[in-house]
Amino acid sequence: MNETITIYATQRAEQGKEKVKKLRRKGDVPAVVYGHRVSNQNLVLRGADINKLFKPGREDAEEYRLYKLLIDTEDESKAMMVMLKEIQRHPVTEDIIHIDFFA
Repeated sequence: MNETITIYATQRAEQGKEKVKKLRRKGDVPAVVYGHRVSNQNLVLRGADINKLFKPGREDAEEYRLYKLLIDTEDESKAMMVMLKEIQRHPVTEDIIHIDFFA
């Protein structure tokens, strides 16, 4: 049985192309979590940690794995089990530019 990997995230209120570009310039990765019983939540992930965790070529092996997602909000922290739905990468640098999680 595989060990559960924990991913730390912060909830983000900003939406839009320019706000997301600003996050990426800082080295962070925008993400979203959605599901049947979960409302859509926009998140920010630390880019250095995420790029190490999801190295190029490993998506197929990690696609069906469950991750523990810890989300920090202004007033609370919550944890949920999620699956990796999609990773979008920069075509040249192969850095992660967006992640979708399914809860």
